[in-house]
Amino acid sequence: MAFPIPFPLKWLGSGPTTALQVYFWTLVLVLIASLPGQAAEVPLFRKTDQANVISPLTPGTNVRLLADAEFPPFSFRAANGQPSGLSIDLALLACAEMKATCSVDMRPFSELLPALLRNDGDVIVSGLRLNDQLLNTVSMTRPYFWSFGRFAARVDAKVTSAEPAVLSSFKIGFVEGTGHAAFVRKHYADAQLVPLPSAEALHAALKSGAVDVSFEDNMALAFWLAGTDSAGCCKPLGGPFVDRANFS
Repeated sequence: MAFPIPFPLKWLGSGPTTALQVYFWTLVLVLIASLPGQAAEVPLFRKTDQANVISPLTPGTNVRLLADAEFPPFSFRAANGQPSGLSIDLALLACAEMKATCSVDMRPFSELLPALLRNDGDVIVSGLRLNDQLLNTVSMTRPYFWSFGRFAARVDAKVTSAEPAVLSSFKIGFVEGTGHAAFVRKHYADAQLVPLPSAEALHAALKSGAVDVSFEDNMALAFWLAGTDSAGCCKPLGGPFVDRANFS
């Protein structure tokens, strides 16, 4: 598929294209397509791309990026308080390539869309869940990654499977108000369900044994398990789950 975007594709080099380069050019398209004043047609992908025109940014254009601080490794605050993560780093690389001046405003995830609608920012870097209301409210681009859900258990836990029949006698923790909560309630209704207010509370409950297993975003879980906060307490349970209706 060819994109009629006037960018120097020689940046990709003559060798094999790396994953970083693919992500970079995807984010270039995300950033450009999210800004007003467009000048070339973008191929449609479901309802997420608009058949609008895209015009190059004027060098020095200020782009205000909005991102949440609680979705490592994609977006989070580093130990020094600075915005960090794959999505933020790639967005800033795209800004540098476009010679735009970009700033990052970190906010709770629930505040990102209201901030965009109030014109407190120009582009949301964090991924919003696609639904008809969102698609009718703002201009969206195609997704550049799909997320998965995954269970975790303590390393000394006796549970060996994530099958609903097996987990029916265990306590399952999850963050209330998320797509992962909806998934657990739909498929694991026979288990002892323990809703928790945040990822931090979920991780603490799993470490302490207040819940037997947890269910959350696969990437966020991997990041936590590999970090110092988990202290090697826990491990993934079963494989990743795909549910486009609840998390994507």
